[in-house]
Amino acid sequence: MFSLASSVAFVVLHTSHGAEVTFTEYLFRVLASLLFFGALGVTAFWTVRALGVVYSGLRRRRASRRAAERRSRR
Repeated sequence: MFSLASSVAFVVLHTSHGAEVTFTEYLFRVLASLLFFGALGVTAFWTVRALGVVYSGLRRRRASRRAAERRSRR
């Protein structure tokens, strides 16, 4: 039985440098790059969130120390 999925796998894409890439390899490269850049985005997002949590905790700690110093001065 002739399958469309198997025939698509043999489609050859010609790039500008003369390299031949099959359609399945092209899809794999696209999915791999999406996964890679998605992972970079998720890592950057959670790094910024973690830095924000740490920074706000430090500010809160500094504010409580200042308040304690003010109370002790009275």
